[in-house]
Amino acid sequence: MSTEDKRRSPEPAWLLNITTDSRHAIAQRLGISHTKLNRQINGTTPLTADLVLNIAHAYKADPIRALLQAGKLTPSDMRPYSAANNALAALTNKTLLQELLRREPVEGD
Repeated sequence: MSTEDKRRSPEPAWLLNITTDSRHAIAQRLGISHTKLNRQINGTTPLTADLVLNIAHAYKADPIRALLQAGKLTPSDMRPYSAANNALAALTNKTLLQELLRREPVEGD
């Protein structure tokens, strides 16, 4: 085991839910130094939402879930947006189609 592995903290759950790649591989994929990545993941420097988003995007993972799991977004942050989504989900397909047609006239009409 290398000295770096001995000093490194275990991978946080949010990161393991995205990838099991090594930190070195993640850093390479992001184009950042593995030192910068390690500092944020180990908590030596604050974990930024940007880093969480960049990792999620690089691995085609759900960025909202990653932010929630990393503690950079809370369910209460999502409430205003959840209400709109719930309202849309409650509408029937017919109602949604009628609204789309109202907004965008069909050619030939």
